[in-house]
Amino acid sequence: LYKRREENKVMIVLCDGAPSGHNGTYSGKLIRELKYTVKKIRAHGISLFCFGIKTKKVEQFYAPDVEIVHSLKDLDKKALKKLGQFLLTKRKKKRIKN
Repeated sequence: LYKRREENKVMIVLCDGAPSGHNGTYSGKLIRELKYTVKKIRAHGISLFCFGIKTKKVEQFYAPDVEIVHSLKDLDKKALKKLGQFLLTKRKKKRIKN
């Protein structure tokens, strides 16, 4: 996405918790790397939104743009609704800046 020329870029993440191996010896490193990567993505003007699948753990990595989905049956409806709200909010903020 960094190299794309489009003005508005959005990354959607589906996540079921912490990075793989977070309970092992690499725990701190993986978490730091994930937080750094999320920060870098946003710093490059890419909007990032995360759907946490049956966990609130993702909030510590992707907040404030997170929606928790407790049932996979609800993912499609909830995703479309929240994504629409998210994109409209980002678009309004961008217009105000310009």
